[in-house]
Amino acid sequence: MCHYAAKSKHLHAVESRSRRQAKLSSALKRPENKMIDKTGKPMTVVEVEEELTVVTAEIANYAANIRKIEAKGNKKISYKDIAELLKDLGNPMSKEEVKEMIWEVDEDLDEHVSWDEFSTMYQRSVSDKTGLEPSALYNVAQFMLYDKDFNGRVSMDETMMMLYQRFGKMRLEQELQKLFGANLDADGELTFSEYLQATEIQLVMPPEKKSRSVTPAGMTRKSNATKSENPFKGKGPRAKGRR
Repeated sequence: MCHYAAKSKHLHAVESRSRRQAKLSSALKRPENKMIDKTGKPMTVVEVEEELTVVTAEIANYAANIRKIEAKGNKKISYKDIAELLKDLGNPMSKEEVKEMIWEVDEDLDEHVSWDEFSTMYQRSVSDKTGLEPSALYNVAQFMLYDKDFNGRVSMDETMMMLYQRFGKMRLEQELQKLFGANLDADGELTFSEYLQATEIQLVMPPEKKSRSVTPAGMTRKSNATKSENPFKGKGPRAKGRR
């Protein structure tokens, strides 16, 4: 999630070219599966090999750009990173809503999420049995962890190992059914919106910005506010997934 706004276009480029790379590689292994060029004509084996070389080089170039971005200074998640990610997932939120999501876990009040803040948030949410722990950012992070191939959807195969590690063998089937329904289908997939609905989760925003009150010790604390629902739009490059 860190530097996602800067990495987004490169990540999408890697994703699309990786799909093309897989198809080209498959065509070489099975010549009977003819590849079609942009003009609609079947490609020769030589043409497939040449395009595969170009696509592979492009993937390496975009991957190098991503590494350069990740190597840059500030290792914190910003408003732009989360806003761009939610937009890609098909659930854009307003600037105020995204800043509220950050504010819930921003202990040092620098309007960013550091690694320590992220780790603390994640561990608290994993251990939370009351449902009172702020979970908006956790839900986004959890979906991203499940979505291993970065296609905007999570499959049962992608979620199974993480659910097993968290809940153990006894609760694995129960947790899978919460996400994918009673009739478990290995081919079942969920978009981000469907994922939240399946777990009965909503990213919400209070009608007015919460205020912080100052304690006698000079510490800040969050005041309670009634939250209102923020329905998801369900549109975006990763909202429906791409094969």
